[in-house]
Amino acid sequence: MSDKLRADLSSGKLQPVVYDKDRMSKIPNYTKSSAADDMNIFYGREVRKVPNANGGMGFVLQLTSAKDDPESWSSAEISEYNGWAHDSGRKWRKAKDHDEEGNTSYKVKFGPNAFGLQHRFYWRIDN
Repeated sequence: MSDKLRADLSSGKLQPVVYDKDRMSKIPNYTKSSAADDMNIFYGREVRKVPNANGGMGFVLQLTSAKDDPESWSSAEISEYNGWAHDSGRKWRKAKDHDEEGNTSYKVKFGPNAFGLQHRFYWRIDN
């Protein structure tokens, strides 16, 4: 979780909706878009090759705020987003790409060899 999103959730500024739906496409007002509102849908990434990831698999999920978060999606990530397409046809960003797009904390948090793919997320009750 980004520092900003963690702070906003901890302070009570955000009260996200928690759904009992097993797919994001089933939540009310879902659209195939890059939109996120920090209530229903959040920006995030799957990040691979993270040396200090819990579980030993080198994999983490990162959630970020859609509002004024330096760790959130770049304008390129927003304009390129096509999350309903197969991951193999989407752009996987390396730490260097994030640096060039202004997210300098990516390499610090995840390491210089990390790479990942942006996704939208929602909170859900699991079985």
